[in-house]
Amino acid sequence: MKRFYLLLIVFICLPGLLMSQTSVGDEFTVDGIRYEVSGINKVQVTSGEDYIGEVTVPPEVAYQGVDYSVTGIGDGAFSDSDTLVRVNIPTSIVSIGKQAFKSCIALVEIDLPSSVTSIGDRAFNDCISLKSIYIPEFVSSIGVGALEICSDVFASSVRAALTIDVDTNNIAFMSEDNVVYNKQKTKLVFCSALNAGSFEIPETITEIGQEAFGLCMNLKSIDIPASVKSVGSFAFAACRGLNEIYVHSFTPPLLVAVEEFPGNSTFAFINISQCTLHVPAGSKSAYQAEEGWKDFNIVDMKTDSKLLTGVSDERSIMPLYIKLFNKSLQISNNETPVTLALFDLSGRLIYKSSISAYESITTPELLTGIYIVKASSSNGIYARKIVIQ
Repeated sequence: MKRFYLLLIVFICLPGLLMSQTSVGDEFTVDGIRYEVSGINKVQVTSGEDYIGEVTVPPEVAYQGVDYSVTGIGDGAFSDSDTLVRVNIPTSIVSIGKQAFKSCIALVEIDLPSSVTSIGDRAFNDCISLKSIYIPEFVSSIGVGALEICSDVFASSVRAALTIDVDTNNIAFMSEDNVVYNKQKTKLVFCSALNAGSFEIPETITEIGQEAFGLCMNLKSIDIPASVKSVGSFAFAACRGLNEIYVHSFTPPLLVAVEEFPGNSTFAFINISQCTLHVPAGSKSAYQAEEGWKDFNIVDMKTDSKLLTGVSDERSIMPLYIKLFNKSLQISNNETPVTLALFDLSGRLIYKSSISAYESITTPELLTGIYIVKASSSNGIYARKIVIQ
């Protein structure tokens, strides 16, 4: 009798069991959205539909009597949907796949929910209408070029100016002035094209990430502190406006190479021979011997041949007046606000200050030796060698 009831239960449940038999990779469409089975009762949005206007992704979807939780936006899910304007993403989504929104050229708004933990490579590549993006609290992985709102670095397009805001509670990343860093602020991950003209990398940075500045064509001058030890592939690729590079390390930072790309991938697609590389006095030969650096126009880190060796009030091409007094420097600024930094010849930061227009400051007393005064303003980056006798 027990065997009879067992068989009866099997026959009653069998249609439902057969109906629910889906395998990972199976696809189906519900209400115009294409899904791919990614796990037990889990699906992700996948490609295969032409998405237009506004699309709302549901947190759950039912298919053939089975309820699925929608947990991801898959690789290329919405790519090339050139009339897609907005996507509403539910809090069930934890991952945004590679090239998920690539070439969604009409996409103007995207709100990533707090549930998202990863953003894939080039997720928003070529979303040229997107003006801002918010990185939620639990995002712990941002892929290469994920925030690059333009065509790839091999194209002739310009990186769009994107406003970036990382949640202050995020434990992996942080943002300042539309630049994304890791939380420890030791790696520069991405710089928005909103940062045009000159850019000074913070002294805490040891690594510049892959494609960090790629296609920032309005970038004219970059200042790399002595703390930077490596620069990622294509980090400055196609920065065609770049004409001044200041590197404060006596040892040339490592330029990460890419096997499939011959030559200098870090500074690919720029006219290196027309770009001046300023290096610390005494390190020129080291840079001339280093692959990736040697092809630049390399000069000592100074803008003129004069040395300020005594009490004087000379005006160099720097936007500052510098006067030596009792082993201290008295520095006056008659132009736009500047950030002043004083380095010794090892590249060690001795003193740093912001000077408003028409303001003067006095540095602490300095030991006998040679120093580099660097002034950064909206007009550019200037440097001068100072000798304290």
